[in-house]
Amino acid sequence: MQSKILSQKPIFNKNGTNIVDLTTQVLEYNSDAVIINIIFVDEEMEMRPDLVSYGAYGVVDYWDLILKFNGISNPFSIVKGQYLFIPDLSYINSQIKTDTSSVSSSEKVRNQYIDQNKKSNVDPSKVVYDQMLQNLSNQISKYNLPPNISEPGKQEITIENGIIYLGGKDK
Repeated sequence: MQSKILSQKPIFNKNGTNIVDLTTQVLEYNSDAVIINIIFVDEEMEMRPDLVSYGAYGVVDYWDLILKFNGISNPFSIVKGQYLFIPDLSYINSQIKTDTSSVSSSEKVRNQYIDQNKKSNVDPSKVVYDQMLQNLSNQISKYNLPPNISEPGKQEITIENGIIYLGGKDK
């Protein structure tokens, strides 16, 4: 079961790897759609767009066009009791864009969605928080030990009034 829509997507090469541009629109529906049938999805057709295509056209090749026409992206979301519109094949084939050469590189695809000149605003409270963390990190031990264990190499033991303080006495 090969997707007719996927085969129309442009392919660009990046670092020797061919990448399919899934962002390019392949179908452009207009208001003069010709619906030749309406199919009621039964138990056998549930999650089986190939069977829907076979029931509509006698071949399993148009499953992706039927899904796209009905606004369905996930073929496993076809459920029992659902109605699917079956478009005329000549209409559907006339709606497939065959000129996908406009996208020649990954940069063109990326640039249409990303504004590279946009600068993010820094939240002033985040700056204050980062400074507070920096100040705390200078005061806190890097070993993260419980209070009754001394840091390696630092053996502070204080005895005062018969009480033993390990790691130094808190003041």
